[in-house]
Amino acid sequence: MTIATDPLGQLNFELDDFEQFVDEYTSKLNDILAGKEVELPCDAKDSVKSERLLKERVSLDYAKWDKIAEECEAAPAAETTKGRRSTGTNDWKQQKADKLRKSAEPDRVRGNSLFKSRNFPDAIKAYTAAIEKYLHPVEKVDELSSTLERLFPTKVNVDPLLYTNRALCYLKLQEYAHAEDDCTAALNIDSTCIKAYWRRAEAYRGKQEFEKALDDLHVVRKRVSEVQRLPSSTRVDPGVSLSDIAKLRQAIEGEWQDKQRDDQLRRELKSDGSAVVVERLIKEVITAIQDSIKGKSNAPAVGQVRLLTALIRDKPEIADAVRLVGGFEHLLDPQILTTGTLDYVLPILSACMSSTANRRHIAPYLGHVLQTILAAQRPTADVIEATAIVLGRGGTAPEFVEALLDVPIEGKKIGCFILAFLGATSQPEVKTGPTVQSHLLEMLWHVMRHSKTGATTTSRNWGIEEKELLALMPSFISATDVDLTHQSCNYIDTVVAVSGASTQGLHEVLMQAIWTKIPSLPQSSQLLTPLLTTFHNLLTVNTISSHLLRSHDIPHHLVKFLSSSANLEAHVPSILSVSKLGKQHPEMMKALDGWWDTIPMKSLIEDKCETGTRRGAVIVLAWWLETGSTKVEEWRREGGFALLVSMALHYTAVLEKNSFKSDPLNDGDWKIVGNLALCISACAQKAEHARQLHDHGLTSGLVQLLRRAPAAPVQKNLAIACARLCQCADALVKVRELKGIELMYSLGGKILAANQ
Repeated sequence: MTIATDPLGQLNFELDDFEQFVDEYTSKLNDILAGKEVELPCDAKDSVKSERLLKERVSLDYAKWDKIAEECEAAPAAETTKGRRSTGTNDWKQQKADKLRKSAEPDRVRGNSLFKSRNFPDAIKAYTAAIEKYLHPVEKVDELSSTLERLFPTKVNVDPLLYTNRALCYLKLQEYAHAEDDCTAALNIDSTCIKAYWRRAEAYRGKQEFEKALDDLHVVRKRVSEVQRLPSSTRVDPGVSLSDIAKLRQAIEGEWQDKQRDDQLRRELKSDGSAVVVERLIKEVITAIQDSIKGKSNAPAVGQVRLLTALIRDKPEIADAVRLVGGFEHLLDPQILTTGTLDYVLPILSACMSSTANRRHIAPYLGHVLQTILAAQRPTADVIEATAIVLGRGGTAPEFVEALLDVPIEGKKIGCFILAFLGATSQPEVKTGPTVQSHLLEMLWHVMRHSKTGATTTSRNWGIEEKELLALMPSFISATDVDLTHQSCNYIDTVVAVSGASTQGLHEVLMQAIWTKIPSLPQSSQLLTPLLTTFHNLLTVNTISSHLLRSHDIPHHLVKFLSSSANLEAHVPSILSVSKLGKQHPEMMKALDGWWDTIPMKSLIEDKCETGTRRGAVIVLAWWLETGSTKVEEWRREGGFALLVSMALHYTAVLEKNSFKSDPLNDGDWKIVGNLALCISACAQKAEHARQLHDHGLTSGLVQLLRRAPAAPVQKNLAIACARLCQCADALVKVRELKGIELMYSLGGKILAANQ
């Protein structure tokens, strides 16, 4: 089995060293513009932050929307005649609204408490009681109140948050029609309620009315965009970002496509008679299982299960056919799936997990599946392996992870099960293996990445301590099973991103295990990239010891990987690791003979294959150029000046081509631009070099980049580079012509303010 994950997507990529020249250069900008000789600092302070580059996934952090409204916000007031002067009548209306809210408050609070305890049916009853207090108030009315009500009939709207809270409960129970009705009721009261649109989109999604779901999501996006354009002083957090909306839209569109494929598959199955065959197979399996439950021979059940699973593995489309003919509903029925039938049902379930649609479809049954497995006294090895496959592969579907987090089982039981079969407990009766371990790690990885609450669930709710599992990773890394090593790297990457330095005590041991493994691998190994990625991620939160660096000859190996074309993906974590080691142990990198001549730095910066090496390469180049003026001259002779100009003009061309966009360059692009500016500043220390860079056509592009740069660190580096070029008289004329001098002075105040 090959794990379809993206190891480079796990890379903790450091924020590029924009702060490197900040203090000295900002204060000396005027000196540079005046033509005074100013040296570049060789030992600038190292202010490195780290950023996690997780591959974009359709999974959303639903935590922010998956909550009930804790406080009863004021409902829209009863309608009044426009321009009417405030009178005692309005006071009466407000008093009535306050009384109704107060009478509904106990039921609302009770509903919130029941929701938190996951008792959704009773929470619905509590919210319904609160709503009824508004719709059919029962109160003692004195003669004056009765007269006022008769003369001035007043309707107090239901607090719309009661409807959206109840809608969320219905969504949890998959009662999508009721959820839709409640959201519509909330919008009839308050048409600006973003939460109601969002949850109604989820209800439409559940009903497979995808076009309506996308329409509501479009409204959410429009409202959130309007909120974000407001001044920060008056802006109210809408609770969801535009990126969240984009991810949900992607998920809905994906399900819509799945439905269209399913419809096509149904037609094909019906036309060639396959549907009848699969239905008959499912029926025969169910009959055989029922017979075994009644005490008859289990041989027919075993035979039917083997036949069906073999057919699914031979023709993967049969896995979808099982779902389309209602096979899961039959197999996962509590009358069929019991502790005594796990050996029959779980193998079929695991065989069907190759289908993304199946992973989503199984999610609602996950609670019963896990309860049955945990209730089994001594589940067989086949059941444990099938369970691990279901959990690991299922985790790729956000709905599956949501269901897993919602399972009504005491969390420590799930944690004990996982720990036991990962080998973290000394239970002699527990038999495990690399397949089980790799799939359980895969499941933990998906849960921890799913949302901000994922890591909390594994540690607090399930009782799985990160340090306890990290202690197992060295043995998993050294294992011969490729998938187990791969998933170990994924898990470590996630823990480093979530917990950082809190697990620092184990990092040296993990790096030792990684570099014990790497030299034994061929350069074309698919494990090289994830292992190097994990090594780099550990470097972002921990300084490697000189002893470990020397004993494994790590710099030499990294240079070897960079000079080889056998595994281009490995270039990215390799060059980034070199950049980290250059900061942590510069003396060791300087002492490495011939490393600069060996690394194809120009091709790494050009990155024609778009593997992502440019980011790390410009960091290494900036660091290398700092080490002495002879390095600049060497770089010039190699054609490096022309390459830096080419890269800068490439980003300028992107800006010109997409001038209609507010920012056509993403954050990663601007970080590269900032580091290119550092390299240009280093290269333009001498007037003759500044002239050469100007003659290559750099000046105009650099000013344009400075004008569009969105962040102070990037502006800072570009301003210094522009100032350096101004040592060349022609460059100074061009900068003045483009209003670049005014721009640099204008940005100076902002840059200084950003540093304070």
